[in-house]
Amino acid sequence: MEMDAEGYKNALSGLTDLPYISSEMLEEFHKAKGITDIKCHRCGNEGWFVYSSPEVGGNGIPAAKNESRVDVDLFTPVIMLSCSNCGTIWMMALAAVMQWLKTTRYAEMMKD
Repeated sequence: MEMDAEGYKNALSGLTDLPYISSEMLEEFHKAKGITDIKCHRCGNEGWFVYSSPEVGGNGIPAAKNESRVDVDLFTPVIMLSCSNCGTIWMMALAAVMQWLKTTRYAEMMKD
């Protein structure tokens, strides 16, 4: 199921704290979405670190609220991974993963 802009908005509505997404959850998401090639596009390594923990939650890409780009109060929540060999960063939208998680055994954890 593809997600449009409204789907992302709904997936993140009411979200104040970014949820913890474990490497096991992310692996299940990739399998469910048919993502089988997880090799780093730079070095070919298949090992990744997930930058998320129960204490920290997720990450976000900042978005400036005005033209001067001085004030930042918006961000796009992402799940960030780093290649364990060369350090290449791979990011994916948290909303897409959350929407899928709400249809799985993790649904109770993803309630608003």
